[in-house]
Amino acid sequence: MLRVSRSWVNMTSIKGKVLIIDDEKSVIDASKDILEQAGFEVHMFHENVDSMDQLTDLLSNTHFDTVVTDRGMIRCNGIQLARSIRDTAGVNQDTPIVMQTAFFDKATELEARNAGIYRVITKNNLRDKSPPNDSELFRAVNDAITEKGKSGFKKE
Repeated sequence: MLRVSRSWVNMTSIKGKVLIIDDEKSVIDASKDILEQAGFEVHMFHENVDSMDQLTDLLSNTHFDTVVTDRGMIRCNGIQLARSIRDTAGVNQDTPIVMQTAFFDKATELEARNAGIYRVITKNNLRDKSPPNDSELFRAVNDAITEKGKSGFKKE
C-alpha cells in the first residue's frame, strides 16, 4: 500500500513533493524523517511491498518535484527506473531524480548520467546525525527542486 506522510509539517511551508522509492524500510523511514523535518511533503513506495503497477500508476498520474530512488532493488534498479521515467511521456518525465546507493564507481556514474539522473548520493548520509538541512539528502533534493534538475549530473 502506498503511504503518504505529512507528520507535523505545516502544509503552507512545504518546499516540494518528493517520492522515495526503496526496498529497505529503514532507508525509506530515515529518508522520510530527514525530508519531512526539512519541510518536504513525502510519499513513500516500498519496492518489496507495493506492486510495480502501483508505482507505474503513481508516476503516471501524480507530479513530484523530485524522485529519490535506490540504485539496487529486487524488482528493478534506480537506473532502469530513471530510464523508464525519462522514456515515458507523463507528468514526471522531466522530474529530477536523485539516486541513493551504497556502492558508487565510474560505471555507475556513467550509467546514471546516461539515464538522466540528477545526482547520486551515498546512503551513508542517512546515518549522519547533523540537522536535516545539513544532510546530503536534503541538499540533493533541495538543489534538484531549486535548479529543476537542469544543470545535469552531480556526484556527492
